[in-house]
Amino acid sequence: MAKSGTGEIDYRTVVAKATELKRELRSLLRGIPEGECSVETLENVVMELKETLERINVELKDLKRMSIKETRHVPVRPPVVANNKEIPLNMATTAEGNGSKDLDSRCREFSATKRKTKEDKDERNEPGDMMQVSNPIRFSSCQLPFDISGATIHGNVEERNPMILLPNQANNVFRLALDIGGSLTKLVYFSRHEDCSAEIRKNSTPERLRMSNGNQKYPICGGKLHFMKFETVKLNECLHFISSKQLHVGGRSTHSCRSGASNDNGVVIKATGGGAHKFADIFQERLGINLDKEEEMDCLVNGANFLLKTIHHEAFTHMEGRKEFVQIDQNSLFPYLLVNIGSGVSMIKVIGDGNFQRVGGIHVGGGTCLALGKHLTKCKSFDELLELSRHGDNKKVDMLVGDIYGMDYGKIGLSKSAIASSFAKSVSENKELSEYRPEDLSSSVLLMHSYLIGLISSWVARFYGLKRIYFGGFFIRGHPFIMDSISFAVNLCSKEQVQAMFLRHDGFLGALGAFMKNDKSGM
Repeated sequence: MAKSGTGEIDYRTVVAKATELKRELRSLLRGIPEGECSVETLENVVMELKETLERINVELKDLKRMSIKETRHVPVRPPVVANNKEIPLNMATTAEGNGSKDLDSRCREFSATKRKTKEDKDERNEPGDMMQVSNPIRFSSCQLPFDISGATIHGNVEERNPMILLPNQANNVFRLALDIGGSLTKLVYFSRHEDCSAEIRKNSTPERLRMSNGNQKYPICGGKLHFMKFETVKLNECLHFISSKQLHVGGRSTHSCRSGASNDNGVVIKATGGGAHKFADIFQERLGINLDKEEEMDCLVNGANFLLKTIHHEAFTHMEGRKEFVQIDQNSLFPYLLVNIGSGVSMIKVIGDGNFQRVGGIHVGGGTCLALGKHLTKCKSFDELLELSRHGDNKKVDMLVGDIYGMDYGKIGLSKSAIASSFAKSVSENKELSEYRPEDLSSSVLLMHSYLIGLISSWVARFYGLKRIYFGGFFIRGHPFIMDSISFAVNLCSKEQVQAMFLRHDGFLGALGAFMKNDKSGM
């Protein structure tokens, strides 16, 4: 918060913040549907309003405390405009005991007023006062809560990105979520068990039915979460996959959620990542999909917490070629450092469910590694670069401690096989890089990036007093060479005080977190 020269809070800053909160509240109320709507939709409206009012009231109280010396006050009752009339909104906090009751009644009055106005105008054959809403609130009330009880991995312990079995999930569930990054587009989708036929659903016992907001029952057939990836530059392949499997049919439009009518406005799909903004028009034009954008860091943490708290045999360590699964103690899960290696690298301190802070990042990530690899080896993809490295020897390209000292540098704990300088032999041997094997060059590129990311992650973890680092992102891809290199760098830098761990669904944290956002309860 900006301060004046006398040390007091600048009143203009206070007013600007209050005005921002006022606009947010108005935008929220404009999402209340016109005309008739279901009870469950109104329940969602009330819930959204309560949550927003609680947060706004806290911020307003802070503003009032900070501007206590000002002669003017911060407005706490911004008017809400509907049908060209101002509707006063009671801003009492829920902590005072009467906020929730008053909010419910105000919502009912507001909805009834709008419905009555519309009916009167329909009788006079006058056009209704339709508000222009640039970002309407979309409700997923026609979707069931996401049931993760009994979730297990479907496949053997060595399989990467295996399907996740959801035995207690009811049939009517949001089927698709996307994480559209700079290099890759990740997709998570749900499919029900094939044996959940119409006859089974029809004859389901009451114990195998679940209520949807109290007014409709759906059979608990169970199903699976599937994981797919596509290169973002080949987005058409992703669009074709979604269309061929009709995955977007599982989405719902705002209109169809309210009334059960046909989908005239396009389906709404949860999405995160920069591409959710960049390619939103393409999804809408090609498939009629409206991307409901979720904040990227929030989705990464949401996905990681789901896996760590729910899925057995998800997290593991990898050192010197040995893979060992880690049993997560839920009582000591938090805090931890989440390092997501995508095109770049983000480092997030996770304190608890919904409580996190981005504490760092570097611009040298998977995108950098692939770009250098392509120029040096002429490979066409990151998978090809990884495959080349399996048959390479970085010691043919990198200058080692032994090349300089002729032995270990024991005084500082460096063995003679430790890298002193990446690619430096091309200088000392007076060779061009083109004279080296692509396999050796790819090995050097991957080692350089893995060591750098591991070292910086370890420094960040130690700075914040964190003992565990979980690495995610498609840079890793279960590659033993990369995981060993990262683990070595973390152990070296932290003197084995910080533990590096990896995830089997490392590249799908964002997409999985966005998928979970379809459940209002979150993770």
